[in-house]
Amino acid sequence: MKTTFLILTILFSLNVSGQFTGRITDYCNQKELKKLTSLLDSVSKIKNTDNFTYAASSGYPRQIIGKYDAVIMYYSEAFPKEPNSRIFNVYPLFIKLILNTNEIIFCQLTDECNLYHIDTVINYLDTIKFKEFQNSYFKQYEYQIDADSIFFNQEVVYGKRCGNGAQPPKYRVLCETAIKTQNLDLLNSWLRCPTIEKQAYAIEALIRLEEKGLILTDKQKQLIKIIKKKKERIIVCSGCRHYSKKIRRALRNP
Repeated sequence: MKTTFLILTILFSLNVSGQFTGRITDYCNQKELKKLTSLLDSVSKIKNTDNFTYAASSGYPRQIIGKYDAVIMYYSEAFPKEPNSRIFNVYPLFIKLILNTNEIIFCQLTDECNLYHIDTVINYLDTIKFKEFQNSYFKQYEYQIDADSIFFNQEVVYGKRCGNGAQPPKYRVLCETAIKTQNLDLLNSWLRCPTIEKQAYAIEALIRLEEKGLILTDKQKQLIKIIKKKKERIIVCSGCRHYSKKIRRALRNP
């Protein structure tokens, strides 16, 4: 019985993955942002069953600089490990995009579990337009940006105490240490990097150090002013709650 169920499950999953993952990879290859977003939004509304579930998100674009945004999209299929089990095997796909307005200039699609037999099938890069993006960022922040620096720090949250134990998050600890030791190299690297939560920690730390007598450079003042005006919302934690706030509001009540 278990063998029969496993065969049926595999056949069903391959049929469904052919239905959706094929279209996902096609839209990524064709750089069809609108169709990709629409598909994932539609999949996220499909009613799940006891034998098969979907999860999908078209993500939330984050402004990096000017007209350039980054977004992580997500798609997964899940089915029970065995009949009537409440434990599911989950097979995710992650789609990482860098956009120039609504044009894809970087796309990386990763099959985390190799269920779909595509591994990292797509690693598209428009070298000319991506270089323009890098130059634009360097001109303002004096920081050599790449895709890894954008997508590597997705776990950073801004706050003082998080989780059931109300413990300070990792970058809060690093921030407080940097203030005590006046580690300006670290704070300046955060101020220039593309992760807005790190930028928030840097701004808070530099302002607190300024109140203790540190004289900020013109470049630091310029970047603080630019970052505070961002429309981007940052991820904030307070106890078990995680939510988003505009950076200016978050800095008023860290």
